[in-house]
Amino acid sequence: MSSRTDSFFIRPKRRGLGIDMAPLIDIVFLLLIFFMLNTTFSNPAIPLSMPQGSSEQGEVHESEVIVVSFDAEGKIYINRDEVAWDDYQPKLKEAMAELGMKSVHFKGDESLSYKRFTQIFDASRAAGVVQFNMVRRMMSADEIEGETDSP
Repeated sequence: MSSRTDSFFIRPKRRGLGIDMAPLIDIVFLLLIFFMLNTTFSNPAIPLSMPQGSSEQGEVHESEVIVVSFDAEGKIYINRDEVAWDDYQPKLKEAMAELGMKSVHFKGDESLSYKRFTQIFDASRAAGVVQFNMVRRMMSADEIEGETDSP
C-alpha cells in the first residue's frame, strides 16, 4: 500500500505560463528602427531655400508671348481676343504660326476646375504647344513700379 499513498500525494506537473519573448523583441526592434529613421529624415541634410516669385525677374510683355486666359464666366481668350471653345485649337495654331513660337502662358481664374484645366491643356498640346507655362498674372509697368511686398 505504500505505493498507493506515494502516488496520491505527488502533484501532477503543470505547464508553466510564460510569455513568448521572440515576437515582443521583433516589435521592439521594428519600433526602434522606425523612430530612428523618422528622426533622421525629419531634418534634411541639405538646407533648401526656395526662390520667391517676383515680377522683376524676366519681365515679359504680353505682346511678345501667347497668353491663353480663362475668366470666371468660362470664356477663353488668346492674347485678349475672346475665342469660342470650338475655335480654340485653330486660333491657337494661327497665333503660334504668326509669332513663330510654340510656348503658351496660361492665366486661369480661381474658379477654374481641374477638369476644365486639363481640357485646355490637352487642346493646347494637340495644337502643337511644346511649353505650357502657368503664370499668376501679367503685370503692367505701372503695377510693377507701385508693387509692394504684400501678395
